[in-house]
Amino acid sequence: MGNQPWRAGKPYEILMQRASTDPVLREMLRTDPRGTLQRELAISLPEGVQIDVLEETTARILLVLPAAQPALGAAQLSDDQLDRVAGGAGGTTRGGRTTDIDPGVKTAVDL
Repeated sequence: MGNQPWRAGKPYEILMQRASTDPVLREMLRTDPRGTLQRELAISLPEGVQIDVLEETTARILLVLPAAQPALGAAQLSDDQLDRVAGGAGGTTRGGRTTDIDPGVKTAVDL
């Protein structure tokens, strides 16, 4: 629910529980889902967001997939950044010796 943080909270869960037993609320969600969600959860939904209302039954289970996340691409770590993360202290490796960014601090001994 990455780009829909309002779905992850307790108010949304409570609203869905109410909708399972309150026929009036259920009908409001069917006929005016945007207005009902905004009113009941005190949120504002962007105009371009489409809302699809589907009903589960004992014979129908809905599987809602989260929005696809962008590939890491350029956000991947460089070799130096990976060394820092994996080693815990960071630094560069030269001739079997790892030194921290601060030249006075050693993070590994000569091999």
